[in-house]
Parts: sequence; structure tokens; C-alpha cells
Amino acid sequence: MILHLLKMVWNRKRANALIVLEIFVAFIVLFSVIALSVHCFNNYRLPLGFSYQHVWVIRVNPTPDIGELYVQADLALQEKYRQVLLAIQGFAEVETLAATVDAPYDRREWSQPFWERGSLCPG
Repeated sequence: MILHLLKMVWNRKRANALIVLEIFVAFIVLFSVIALSVHCFNNYRLPLGFSYQHVWVIRVNPTPDIGELYVQADLALQEKYRQVLLAIQGFAEVETLAATVDAPYDRREWSQPFWERGSLCPG
């Protein structure tokens, strides 16, 4: 009986090879998904590498005078920023101070539709 089954499998080796290939590809996809899930979960459990408690974000929105030249307004603005940073550094509670254009996770949303980037057209 076993010999008969082996003979039938041997005679239909082309169809069986496709089934074996399909099972192999399914195994590779399943293994990849599980490996990616484990990798992402391990990254989720890792510490951030920085402390996010007791961190303040102060936004300064400058509005220079319209009548000033751009260079003069830029130099005056830099001096105002320097004064603000020195004033904040003077507080006893402040351990460190840094200035940046974008705070971490500040602009965490993307409200522009996908087709406005020129990749796809609506409709």
C-alpha cells in the first residue's frame, strides 16, 4: 500500500512540487511575520533612552515689525532669543536647556492628503 502511494506521488511529481512550493512559501511568510512581531515587541519593551518626565516645551512665536529690514529683524530676534534662554537658565529648577526648531513629537500628525503630494490623483 505504501509502495503504491509512493508510486502515485512519483508519477505526479509536477503537481506535488507545486504544493510543496506553496507550503514552503507559506512557511517563509509565516516565519517572517512572526519574526517581525517578536522584533517589534522587543523594541516596544526596551527603555526609551531618555527621561520624558519633568520636561517642558516652551514655544516662542516671533512677530517682527513689518517696517524693519529682514537682516535687522533677524539680529534683533536672535538677541531676544538669547535673552529668553538666559532668563530661563537663571531658574534654580532648570538643570539643562536646549533650543531647537522642532520639539520631539511636536508635529506628530500629517494632515496633507496623499494625492496633494503629486503621487496620486483623486478619482
